[in-house]
Amino acid sequence: MKTEVYISRVDSPEGRRDYVSLLPPKGGLIAASIIGMFRAPESGPPNISVENFTRNGVFVDFLHAVIEREAPKLSAYMAEAKRVGNGPVYVIDRRASEDATIQPEDTFGAFEARNEQIVPEAYEANPTHRLLSERGFFQLEPELHTALLQELTALASQKE
Repeated sequence: MKTEVYISRVDSPEGRRDYVSLLPPKGGLIAASIIGMFRAPESGPPNISVENFTRNGVFVDFLHAVIEREAPKLSAYMAEAKRVGNGPVYVIDRRASEDATIQPEDTFGAFEARNEQIVPEAYEANPTHRLLSERGFFQLEPELHTALLQELTALASQKE
């Protein structure tokens, strides 16, 4: 499942910005849904490039909270904990190719497996994960992506 994003151009005191959100901008943007922003050109389409992107810390924190809460419930992560026994269970960005070496920028974080079980409170977010790389925006497991969108939608509806 490819991450669908919405871009909203906003004139702010800091200048023109193109905000990238997981939710459509109807009714305004909420901070938790804004992945980040690009410096917008004076005119024309957004300048979507890794070098021009600034991530939103509020979104990053929200994303990791959803991963920490939801990933241990998913069969793929439970199976990986059984396979590992004792050690790390990584949450890998799906944009990373299965036949390539996983780069640190493609790892959301890791749980600890102990006695073939995930220790949910032992999740550590990876500070070097990149929301946007040369291969595009991050890609979550479908179940995590759905959970993230549901929580953001609920948060946005509370704002209205």
